[in-house]
Amino acid sequence: MTGEVQTALRELASSFPESQLMAVEDGNGGAFVELSAVSIGQSYCPNSTWIGFHLTYQYPEVDVYPHFLDASVHRNGGQMLGEGLGNGTWRGRPAVQVSRRTANWNRLHHNATNKLHKVIEWLRTR
Repeated sequence: MTGEVQTALRELASSFPESQLMAVEDGNGGAFVELSAVSIGQSYCPNSTWIGFHLTYQYPEVDVYPHFLDASVHRNGGQMLGEGLGNGTWRGRPAVQVSRRTANWNRLHHNATNKLHKVIEWLRTR
């Protein structure tokens, strides 16, 4: 893994101490990252899930996109998942894909930890 990816992993682990962080090298300098037991809010069932994403070797020069949740996640009350959420695949298994690109992305202000916090906040406020 590149030094930047390793730094991002340390920052993520520090920012999410309640979650177990798993990182698997992708063979190209990046890592597939998964955090367990992340609270995504009361609008979803279950309201806690794993979240996965890929930090590529280009990190931090590129946005961290997309993110993935356990495929069992659904909206309470039978509502559709809605815009920005859809069927996807994370490392060979079914998942909910969270499509949230960062507008006006800037490597100095947008890192993996900040992006994950924004994705979680977006889920919690829907």
